[in-house]
This record gives sequence, structure tokens and C-alpha cells, in this order.
Amino acid sequence: MGLSDDEYVMEELNDLPYYHGYINSSKAVALLRHERPGTYLLRQSTNIQHKGTFTISVIKNRTDKRTDIYHFTVLGTRGSYYAKKGVNFKRVVDLLQYYKNNDYENHLDIPNIRLVHSLDKPDYVTPYSYASVEGRFENLLAHLRQLDEATGEEICECGIGVRDATLPNGWMMHLTPEKPKLIFFQNDELNLTQWDVPEGLWEKITPNQRRLIHENKFDSAG
Repeated sequence: MGLSDDEYVMEELNDLPYYHGYINSSKAVALLRHERPGTYLLRQSTNIQHKGTFTISVIKNRTDKRTDIYHFTVLGTRGSYYAKKGVNFKRVVDLLQYYKNNDYENHLDIPNIRLVHSLDKPDYVTPYSYASVEGRFENLLAHLRQLDEATGEEICECGIGVRDATLPNGWMMHLTPEKPKLIFFQNDELNLTQWDVPEGLWEKITPNQRRLIHENKFDSAG
């Protein structure tokens, strides 16, 4: 019996050194944050609105005060992939190669993004994927959230309680996995990741959320 379309694509992508398989956006940020602009990695999408697709995480700018990392969903199915409708590619690798020399087309119209340097997965990482949406989603829930046995509160994978990590206007805040632990902000709807507190958010968050930001803000390590 031959491979299904999903299984065929997984077989092809698992051979790519820069395909990181099943990692979420916070892990992608941790891997990319010290890399040069134009560095990207390919991973399986964790956005349930785009089931069975892939995500490109790419660093656009990096300074002492700010790092801009974006996450873009590769849309389509086997034989027809695209960043924006109108320019289709037979394979995901063809899309990546095209946008190495051309600005990446995205729904936010962010200019001057190119996929110049691929970031290989660490030697100890073995990418894995699920052809079925059900299996992939169940694994997503198991990896992204855990239950704190002492308090009964849901804890984000980064270590912050989900209640504190959830901010207004679709924003989340997370801690970087390596020390010193630093706060960064992520909005999957806008495909944005940044170090600075999102504009207009400070007055809307709780005192405990402000405390977490003060204790772990980016410039406190400088």
C-alpha cells in the first residue's frame, strides 16, 4: 500500500536538516533569538486554524534592545504550496528556495523578509509528526500545557501559569528556556514575537503580570 499525501510529505521533510518537526513558537524563538537576520527554520504548524500545515519561523532584525521574529504559515497541500495566493510551488523546499532571493509575501505585508540562512535542528532532536489531525492535536495539548499538581493551575510549557501568561488582545507572554529567564511576547493571530510590552497593554494587565514582566524583562539582563 502506498503512502498517503500527508505521509509522503512527512517522509520528504523529515530528511531536511532544518525541519524541526513538532516544536512550538516559543521553542522556535529560543533557537533563533541569537541568530543573524534572515535565519529561519521549518516546523510543523501548531495553529489549529491551519491543521496539517507547516510554519516558517524567521528572524528579521536583531539589536541589543529588540529581536523581531515572525511565524508564517505555509498554506496548501502536496503539489501546491504558497505564502500568498498567486505564487504556488510544487514542494515546500521550492517555496523556501524562491524566497531566499525574493521578499517573502505575507498577509501582514511586512517588507524585506528573506529566507537566507536555514537553521539546522540540534543533533539531539529527532523530528516527529502526525499524519492524523487528531493525533497531532492531542500531542499538542499534552506538550504545551501541564497540570500543576499542587495548585491545580494549568502551567504553560515555559513555566508561567496559563492565567498569567494570557494577556489581552490575543497576546501571550512566555519565558525563554535558557538562563537568564527573559520575558517575550507573542501574538499568533498577528504572527508577531517581540521583547517589548505590546503598545497599549500595560494598563490592561494585572498587578501579578506586571510583576512578572518587571522581574524578567529583557533589559534587566543588560
